[in-house]
Amino acid sequence: MEQVAPEKSMLNERVPPQEPVMRKVVFWLGVYAFVGVAFVSAIMFGTHQAANKQAMIGMMLVVLAVWCVIGGTLTLIYKDRVRTFVLKLPGSWQLKFIIFATIMCLLEEVCTVTMTNMAPLFGVKIGEAYITASTNYLDVVLGHSVIVLFPHFIVWAWFLTKYDISPAMVFLLYGITGNIAEVQFGGLSNVLAGFWIFIYGLMVYLPAYCIPHDREVKKPKWWFFPLSLILPGFASVPFVILVRIFHTTQPTHFPPIH
Repeated sequence: MEQVAPEKSMLNERVPPQEPVMRKVVFWLGVYAFVGVAFVSAIMFGTHQAANKQAMIGMMLVVLAVWCVIGGTLTLIYKDRVRTFVLKLPGSWQLKFIIFATIMCLLEEVCTVTMTNMAPLFGVKIGEAYITASTNYLDVVLGHSVIVLFPHFIVWAWFLTKYDISPAMVFLLYGITGNIAEVQFGGLSNVLAGFWIFIYGLMVYLPAYCIPHDREVKKPKWWFFPLSLILPGFASVPFVILVRIFHTTQPTHFPPIH
């Protein structure tokens, strides 16, 4: 018994501490997102709206169910097992964070591109309703989404090298960053769409949970929080310019949906 206790203590010490306040914030954001999605869905499906708009809402509901509900639940259940596995992998934790977050982003795009390709199941032709810029997965991740978000993960690896930021806080801050990014694609209505916080937040929560907790860091100052929302966007500017030069200058490969 005397030998087991220290081992348990060491294992507990390596697990990131939980923030009750942040968990409550995320919970109430989830309630807000659910109410917002339910309200919009009721309007779209309960009134005579265009078929393409109803199809887009249907696509998003499936993505929310798969990525946020199922994916989020699996994350909470298996996060400690994944953390143990990732910590044992060779390489710096910063590199592992960047790769892991990129993989999560790629997985999320599997859900969204699949929905765009499944437009006929929602009663419309491909291109009449969509939630990604193209039906081609490589085109989406290399010409529109992941290639632009990749610098965000590099910036966040740097943030986590310097500051003590809990996984829940990383989830929230990057979720807000993603919400802001969606405004550029879907308009100002996305500012109030709380579900984007969960879609983007889940890309970085598990990678942030899998970094060493005993690293030498300091508590962030107040100015870090607005900086964390701005700096990732600036880091993406060179990638956005390259995409505009070598790829399409249009936001999507489909006709706009008004």
